[in-house]
Amino acid sequence: MDSLKKFFSNRLLYLLIIFLFAMGVIVFKLYDLQIVEHNAHSQTAGKLSQYDLPLDAPRGNIYDRNGVLLATNRTAYKVYMINIDDEQSVRDEMYLRLVELFDKNDDVYYNYLADYLVYPIAW
Repeated sequence: MDSLKKFFSNRLLYLLIIFLFAMGVIVFKLYDLQIVEHNAHSQTAGKLSQYDLPLDAPRGNIYDRNGVLLATNRTAYKVYMINIDDEQSVRDEMYLRLVELFDKNDDVYYNYLADYLVYPIAW
């Protein structure tokens, strides 16, 4: 019986020693990574947080065999109107200013809402 107790008590001691050694290795490695090699890793992290985004160059105009322009490069924007909680008169004024801005700059716009509305509508 005594030899059995001795065997188990020694086994627990060995497990405790192995556990403490493993924890010591982990703590040492954490110290090494965070304190000793901090500068090298922070520079690497800084490089990983920045990246270049390559943009394709304009491809040029595309013509058919008769010289008719099929596709061209031009800048296009989409303006979406969303429902806001302002009064209708405020929204109408905003829409009117936007249409006047389009007209002033000779921009082309299409009012998709007009397909669903019955005219004439007074702004």
